[in-house]
Amino acid sequence: MYYLYVDESGDTGLGPSSPTHYFVLTGLVIHETKWATLLSKLVVFRRSLKADYGLKLKDEIHAMYLVQKSHPLPGLPKHEKLYILRRCIDWLAAQSEVQLITVAIDKRNKPVGFNVFETAWQALIQRFENTIGRKNFPGGFIDSLGRPYVERGMLLPDNTDRKRLTGLLRKMRHYNVIPSMYAQQGGQYRNMRLQYVIEDPFYKDSINSFIHQMVDVAVYFARQHFEPNKNVKKYRARAFYERLLPIINPHTSTANRLHIKVL
Repeated sequence: MYYLYVDESGDTGLGPSSPTHYFVLTGLVIHETKWATLLSKLVVFRRSLKADYGLKLKDEIHAMYLVQKSHPLPGLPKHEKLYILRRCIDWLAAQSEVQLITVAIDKRNKPVGFNVFETAWQALIQRFENTIGRKNFPGGFIDSLGRPYVERGMLLPDNTDRKRLTGLLRKMRHYNVIPSMYAQQGGQYRNMRLQYVIEDPFYKDSINSFIHQMVDVAVYFARQHFEPNKNVKKYRARAFYERLLPIINPHTSTANRLHIKVL
């Protein structure tokens, strides 16, 4: 079983009323057999941040608050808070048992009625599904001949629109129309019903999940790659997402060097 921990950055609104141009989802993939090891190492890492900066284990690492607001660590300068986030990025990049997949929706010039939320989540779920089916995630079970088993996967999103996401996942199990590579030349669309992603999403609140807090940092800087705010520009943190290249799944997209699927 593969777990997909997901967080989002940006909003799903369109037009001038929206404060962002991009809506981004990042998922961290970990196999069940590696989960306990990852969590143990993450606890050790969090204790190092407590020793160095006073960031308690009960304090939530939320990238936006560390960069733009005063909580937590209100007395710490912004450049040191960004250094904490860079340490999170570098720690995550060193964990060979995990992989990241990222989908970004460029909301500019999208037509009225375009469903940002469902388009992003469908693309992320489809890539999770495809990569499991093609056995391209690390750490799975193998048989006596050294061949990888076909695994299953489960979504563990941070708090989001639960009703819409649960409904979308249930729908994709029965009706999931994907255009063929020849669709623009008159080819057929295919109903690629989910086979490997099972169960409804299991929702988690990031305040109670160290793993989700690391995904929060990753997705924050994934969106900053496209539209950096003034603090990220000032402290030259726009390229933080690039530091995650060692664990970014290359099968998500081949259209750019960061393998982000941009729609």
